[in-house]
Amino acid sequence: MKNKRTIFFAALMLILLPFSCNMDETGTVSNKEPDSKSYFPNHGALISTDFDESIVAFLGEISDTTILGRIPAHAREHGISKELFQTTGAYRLLFMRYSDFQANRKNLNASTVRNAFFTSLFVFYNNNGDNDLVYHLAKEVGGPNRLRMINTSTSLNIELRIGGIAGRTLGYAQAKYLETTIRVDDGNFNLFPVFVRYNSTRDMLERIYPTASDGSPWFTSISFGDFSNGQSLRDYTINFRDVLMGLNMSSGTAWIIVDNQTVSGGVRFMESGVVHYTLTGLENAMPSIPLTHQIRMPTVINGNINSYADSRIIYNLRFGPTGHEVMLQQSEFDFTPLQSLNVERDKVYTIVVAGDHNQGTLKAWVSNVTDMNLNEFYMD
Repeated sequence: MKNKRTIFFAALMLILLPFSCNMDETGTVSNKEPDSKSYFPNHGALISTDFDESIVAFLGEISDTTILGRIPAHAREHGISKELFQTTGAYRLLFMRYSDFQANRKNLNASTVRNAFFTSLFVFYNNNGDNDLVYHLAKEVGGPNRLRMINTSTSLNIELRIGGIAGRTLGYAQAKYLETTIRVDDGNFNLFPVFVRYNSTRDMLERIYPTASDGSPWFTSISFGDFSNGQSLRDYTINFRDVLMGLNMSSGTAWIIVDNQTVSGGVRFMESGVVHYTLTGLENAMPSIPLTHQIRMPTVINGNINSYADSRIIYNLRFGPTGHEVMLQQSEFDFTPLQSLNVERDKVYTIVVAGDHNQGTLKAWVSNVTDMNLNEFYMD
């Protein structure tokens, strides 16, 4: 009888053993290996890193249920599955080194682990269009020092970049999150803030950066580490309201507003044969419902700092219903085709499309050029 009981309990332990290995004290499965597959073209975000170690991405917060996957070391345009994002919108991604993940994988839901990420990113997921913008994490994050960012804005997120406003991302301070802490390596840093928000009215992702008095991107410098006089700096706080209030702003883009005044349905905007879409995948500007598109300026290098050019020439602009687009013309009554258009940074170009393609009267011209209202982008 004793041998039968021994056999019974031994068999029961074999049944329960897999479950006990995969459960933490809260009863949550925590030993599941993060997915390291790169999803392309079915991606919701593309991540590049310079890290020597793989990292684990989380959506919104660190927990067992928010793991997005494992990004390999030195990843180039690693695709996170679009199935992990629910709807079109802005998302906060948190990152943990894989070695830290292994050390804490059975306690991911614990409050002590909740802030174990070393940096975060702001990504925009488009459920109806492409998600081909690459987010490049700087290799300088993840070190022993704490960089605290104070963001008092209720609508503007802050991307902190190094090497210029188009450089690699060091970290991200989300709107409505008063303080965000990221970990960085020892060394010297020139830090460039870029304000980011999704404008649902225009259906576009707006990036705005502060500028110095000479028009160059505003930045601040910091050195982390041990100094020769025996002092050290391991913890530093930047309050962006204090340092950025009252500065000028620039967008690095020109805006094109398509104003449909036709009598025959929607019209679309094509540049050199490529259709322009909004972030949510809209193609046609409907009558009396203008669509706004951003034209990003090319990046220019000035020393070790990158910025955006003052203007850009765009070619072969066509407007109209699918298959019936007409070229942009000189003016409302001058039908000479414009082969190119020079657009300037921080300018808004309103293009009116009028007439009826069915009657052969369709035409498009630049009706107005104005300065972008950048005052609305100050910290609120």
